[in-house]
Amino acid sequence: MTSNRSERALNLRNEVRAGVFAKFLDIMIEVYGKPDLHSLERLIKEKNDGAEVEIYFTALDKSISIYLSRSKLVARNGNSYNPVTKVIFDVPKEQLIPILVELAHTKDNLMGLGKFVLKYYLRRKVKVKGSLFTGITLLRLMFLGKHPLFENI
Repeated sequence: MTSNRSERALNLRNEVRAGVFAKFLDIMIEVYGKPDLHSLERLIKEKNDGAEVEIYFTALDKSISIYLSRSKLVARNGNSYNPVTKVIFDVPKEQLIPILVELAHTKDNLMGLGKFVLKYYLRRKVKVKGSLFTGITLLRLMFLGKHPLFENI
């Protein structure tokens, strides 16, 4: 009984963490997002309106789903039914927040993309199953670099 209770508590804690990451991604795109979302429009033209991308955290064994619409992205907690792309963060729990913050501090240019690929993609800390273009475009929406509102964090 005790192990079942502790297992449910751990499962609830991981679910809350995944929900916080979904809300963090939603806030990053809404508040700090780029005013022109040309990459998002190009992504939606390539895929159908209403496509979903899933981000899976192996340390938490939970995932968040991102719904692509014509006007914005909507992140929610839970699995996607038919994801176009699945982005997998294969890092321990302690490294999830520093990696997400470092992704936010990465500049959205060719050098920033190269840094991401060399540091995370080639070392298999972040894996992309499905369309590589869709996964990298979604992660590039989090690349802020030196945003004026982001300097205090």
